Amino acid sequence: MAQTNQARVRLAEELFTLVGAIVQDRALEVLDVECAGDAIRITLDDPTGPLDSALLDELTPAISAAVDSSAEVDAAYPHSYLLEVSTPGLERLLRTRAHFERFVGSKVLLKLKAGVQGERRLQGRLSAIGDESVEIEFDSGEKRWLPLEDIERARTVFEWPAQPKKSLGAKGSAKK
Repeated sequence: MAQTNQARVRLAEELFTLVGAIVQDRALEVLDVECAGDAIRITLDDPTGPLDSALLDELTPAISAAVDSSAEVDAAYPHSYLLEVSTPGLERLLRTRAHFERFVGSKVLLKLKAGVQGERRLQGRLSAIGDESVEIEFDSGEKRWLPLEDIERARTVFEWPAQPKKSLGAKGSAKK
């Protein structure tokens, strides 16, 4: 089974590159490719703003054809699979240095690779990015630099905007 998981991870990386070539002329980027169970999930994003659903509908047949023609997909999925092409929603996976750069100032959740010293799950604000590392600021004010190679998975954390409290008006006032 470990061999199957490794093959699926390699397949996801290969599809990341394949689909990236298809969407790059539209100035879109591939955020994630996941090969799990009987599904291949591809998440696309537009760095300039929300991804237009009509554009997603237009690109899906070309992505499907490319995935279907891959011999590696045939080997990993000998029977059938479900292809999902979607947008990221409110929270974004951070896979590349460019993703981290775009979300400096955002709240993030990180999972570090096994064997990295300290806690594996960290949440804080992405405060800076260096050549090969990111700086996370925790709620306590403490900051920590983490090498990108130590990060197994990262995503932004959506923060609901503060809503003003509703006033119930003055209590006990009577109208005359």
